[in-house]
Amino acid sequence: MVKIELLSENNFNEHSLDRYVRKQDVKRVYRRKGSEYVLVDMPYIEDWSLEKKRQIAADIVSDEYISYVALDDDMVVGFIGLKKRLYNGYMILDMMHVSAQYRGKGIG
Repeated sequence: MVKIELLSENNFNEHSLDRYVRKQDVKRVYRRKGSEYVLVDMPYIEDWSLEKKRQIAADIVSDEYISYVALDDDMVVGFIGLKKRLYNGYMILDMMHVSAQYRGKGIG
């Protein structure tokens, strides 16, 4: 069963994303056009390297973020990073990721 917890030194470290699968085949993305967002074709594949995973791990434990992790047993299967500093009165959800094999299961 997947549980959501506030990120802490008890549930996350620099290697917690090593087995994380951040791969997706993107076909279209939203882009701002004037005052609205439109869906445009922009195919690419995003696949994080081990180095990228460790950089993201370092980022979300930094003082800039309030972070939560989704855990299946002790394995990180998703996470969010909220910027602590408000931007024009708004909190920014800077990162929201779910491991490929856990997508479509309501974790996000």
